[in-house]
Amino acid sequence: MAELNNPVTTEAAPTAADEPAPASVAPEGRWVIRFQRRERLLHITLMASFLTLALTGIPLLFPEAPWATKLANLLGGYGVTGKLHRMAAVTLVACFLIHVARLIERVFLKREYSLLWGPDSMVPQPRDIL
Repeated sequence: MAELNNPVTTEAAPTAADEPAPASVAPEGRWVIRFQRRERLLHITLMASFLTLALTGIPLLFPEAPWATKLANLLGGYGVTGKLHRMAAVTLVACFLIHVARLIERVFLKREYSLLWGPDSMVPQPRDIL
């Protein structure tokens, strides 16, 4: 592997038996990419829409507060704040629906059951209780 300046790799170090190591094990000084680019982009979009909802929702919820009026004016007035809030809400719901559709595709169509119960699953397992 010729990676001179890029410390990020999608391959793990081989074990003693020359088999690939699990995705959660990384060789010294390297990173293992666990999520695909579109999953990371979806997560960033989800966070941005949530923060936008919080930032625009507070002045809409408390319009009589002096700080709320200043914040709404900073965002372009209450009309713009309301539109931003609705756009962020639609974005958040779209992120959720895309995530659920992707899960349905991977689990039911591609039969990637390890997403739910495999060793690298993000779903809490019985061993997590102990």
